[in-house]
Amino acid sequence: MEDWYKVYNIIGFGPEDQNEAVENTRKILSFSYYDLPAYLKTCLLYLSIYPEDCLIEKESLIWKWIAEGFVHEEQGKGLFEVGERIEIVDIFLHGPATRCWEGWEPPRQLYGFQIGGMMLAQLPAWVNSICVPHLSILDISVLAVEGHDLDMLARLPALRLLNLSIKGKYWWTIDGGGLFPNLKLCSLMNIALTFRQGAMPMLTACFLDLPASMYGAASVIGLGNLPLLKDIRVGLRCEGATGRQVEEAKAVWRREIDAHPNRPSIYI
Repeated sequence: MEDWYKVYNIIGFGPEDQNEAVENTRKILSFSYYDLPAYLKTCLLYLSIYPEDCLIEKESLIWKWIAEGFVHEEQGKGLFEVGERIEIVDIFLHGPATRCWEGWEPPRQLYGFQIGGMMLAQLPAWVNSICVPHLSILDISVLAVEGHDLDMLARLPALRLLNLSIKGKYWWTIDGGGLFPNLKLCSLMNIALTFRQGAMPMLTACFLDLPASMYGAASVIGLGNLPLLKDIRVGLRCEGATGRQVEEAKAVWRREIDAHPNRPSIYI
C-alpha cells in the first residue's frame, strides 16, 4: 500500500481543473501502467471493477467472492470462514531465481498467483484446470509462450483477472467454445489478439501494450465479439515501426471501436 500511496500522490488530485485532472490521470495510468510493480498492476485492474469513491470492506469483498462462486463449500465450515482462508501466492524475486520453481506444486485451492521481479522461461505446467481449478488471478511474465500453453490457460474455469507479459511477440486468435468463460479483466504485453465469436464472453476491460508493427491496415481484431466490453487501453510502441504502420495500427483500433455496439472507451 505504501507504493500505491506514492503513485496516488504523484498523479495529483484536486478540486481545481477537475475535469482536466481526471483526464490527465487516465492518460498517466494508461501510459505508465506497465512501469508499475506487478502487484500494483493487479491492484489497479482488480479495483477497476468497483465504482469511483467506493469504500471496499473486507467482509463485503468476501461476500462478493461467495456470490461470484470463488468460494467453495468445505465440510463443517461456513462459506465466509472458507473465504477468509483463501490462498493467494504473492512472490517478488530479484535476479535469476527460476530454479526455485522447478518441481513446485501449488495448493489445489490456490486463488491467486502473482510473481514479480523475474521472467519465467514459460508458463508453469500446473497452469491448468486440473491442478488449479479455483485460480482466479494470474499475474506472470514469461520469455515465450506456446499455443498449447495458452490453450490450457484459456480453459481455467475460475480465471477472472489475467496479467500476462512475454518478451517476444505472439499473435493469438482466441476461438469461442468456452475459452476464458469468466475472464473479466485482461492485461497483455507483446501479444496481438484476434477474438472469434464466443471468446471471452464476460470480458469488460482490456489493457494491451505491444509494437505498432504487429498490426496492418487489413488486420481484424474482432472486438465486436466481446459483448460486455466497456474499457480498452492500447499502448502502441513505435520502435521498429514506420510512421505509416503506426497510423495504420491506430486506424485499425479506432475502426473496431466505432463498430462496437457498446462504444467502449479507448485510450491509444
